[in-house]
Amino acid sequence: ITAYLTYSLCLIGFIYPIVVQIAWGSDGYFSPWLGSDDEKDYFAGCGVMDFAGSGVVHMTGGVAAFVGAVFVGPRRSFQDGTNATPPYGPVFQTLGTLILWFGWYGFNGGSTLAIVGYGQVAAKTMVTTTLSAACGGIGTLLFGALLDLRATQQFTLKLDHANNGVLSGLVGITASCAVVEPYAAALIGLMSSVVYMLASKMLKQCGVDDVVNAIPVHGFCGAFGVIMPALFATKENYNAVYGIYPGAATKCAGVLYGGDGSSLEAAGAFVLVVLCWVGLTSTLVFGTLKAAGKLRVSAEVEEDGMDVSEHGAPRRDK
Repeated sequence: ITAYLTYSLCLIGFIYPIVVQIAWGSDGYFSPWLGSDDEKDYFAGCGVMDFAGSGVVHMTGGVAAFVGAVFVGPRRSFQDGTNATPPYGPVFQTLGTLILWFGWYGFNGGSTLAIVGYGQVAAKTMVTTTLSAACGGIGTLLFGALLDLRATQQFTLKLDHANNGVLSGLVGITASCAVVEPYAAALIGLMSSVVYMLASKMLKQCGVDDVVNAIPVHGFCGAFGVIMPALFATKENYNAVYGIYPGAATKCAGVLYGGDGSSLEAAGAFVLVVLCWVGLTSTLVFGTLKAAGKLRVSAEVEEDGMDVSEHGAPRRDK
């Protein structure tokens, strides 16, 4: 628990606030919220469109999770990309997914920070959030079954695929929820499901033991989500949400809607900065914890499960 409290404090007290500042601050390097009418004040003339935090929130957590998983190392039951430990109860996993999905409406819709004058923007975020989550769940369910069919000759619809697919769609739409049209939201959800499945498979092949697939959901789909508004943001939606200076929509809309690519430049640069900043600082935190011998529990504690040692749960029969 010492390691948990240490990295939590470092992440929320130092690493994450820096990302928030550069993307959302009134003087942030990538921020579109500078309040200036001068195009030159904004990175690439636009700033990054990360409305509710695909990169700021989710990619930050995903990169930190990756570094943590690498330093902790795989569980003893994780061999050759396969984990022998049975998954936790699917009922509770699904309940948690549905609770998160419900909360996402406040997360995305509430990012308008006000309802007066922003009612239509908030309403659009609710629609796009719903569509992307639903399509992410369906896409992952089917794509995962096809991958299983190829590997095992069995077509199996797995609940954990659907649950993480919903979360992938939610993460993927978070940056662009206010600036894309409903059809684009559905497409983003489907593409997020592919990003999630391929990233999950790649990590297992690389020997990274991500217990709950947080890295594919938040890290990979978060980075993917930052890029999406730079492709799919319409000029009308951009003006309703940002409209940072006269004529900005013509320059900063998604490249598929007439933008000149400046938003794509800003999105790509922001993803790289988050990757470097969070990756380096997380390496310092987790590396120090590992050097101090605080990062991993003993084999006996791992075998029993940390609910026993940390929370007083009864030991399960072997």
